[in-house]
Amino acid sequence: MFGWKRMALMGALAGGLVSSAAALTDAEFIDSIPMSVQEQQAGHRMTAYTGLTVIDGDPYWRIDLRPDFRFGKLGVGFKIVTLIGAPTAADGTEEDTKILTEDGEEWGNASAYLRTVRYVEWATPRAPLYARYGELFNVRVGQGLLMEGYSNYDRRGGRFNLNRESGWGLQTVINNFKEPELFGGRVYIQPLKLAGNETPLLSKLSFGATFLTDINPV
Repeated sequence: MFGWKRMALMGALAGGLVSSAAALTDAEFIDSIPMSVQEQQAGHRMTAYTGLTVIDGDPYWRIDLRPDFRFGKLGVGFKIVTLIGAPTAADGTEEDTKILTEDGEEWGNASAYLRTVRYVEWATPRAPLYARYGELFNVRVGQGLLMEGYSNYDRRGGRFNLNRESGWGLQTVINNFKEPELFGGRVYIQPLKLAGNETPLLSKLSFGATFLTDINPV
């Protein structure tokens, strides 16, 4: 058995080395042996990782594909994790090769496929109307004094922003719809723009009120 013996493979791709870490529910993670490949064309991107994972003492090869697609203002991201391995039966014999999901379940039910959707997004955070459901990455609220660079690590969270040309807006965030722990928002106004003053820079001066809470700080 591999136990907790640390294994590492390092590969060079496009002149760089990339490393990452991952964890599985009810699984031991020996080490990431990651190889990341990114290609971007017309707003689309593919990131791939590969590594070795152990579930219940059996080694599985992990293939993690994370494609991102952009169709105008609509963005959709997926996380397709496949585990390939041959588990050991109770009598010590090796079973047939299995192809499992990230959680160690077999593919074949609708929920397994639905979990591959990382996020669905409309527009960008500074657009007049912005919305996102699913994975949150590098969230910033206001000028970043209260929240900067927040990510929710595979939880199903959400964001909704309004940035009106007339000079007001709001930003909201919730880290997890199922069990919310961090949530809140900010409303702001740009008084000079509201008064019709379009002076560069000065018209962007804003005043607002922010409420953010984390009921389970770590």
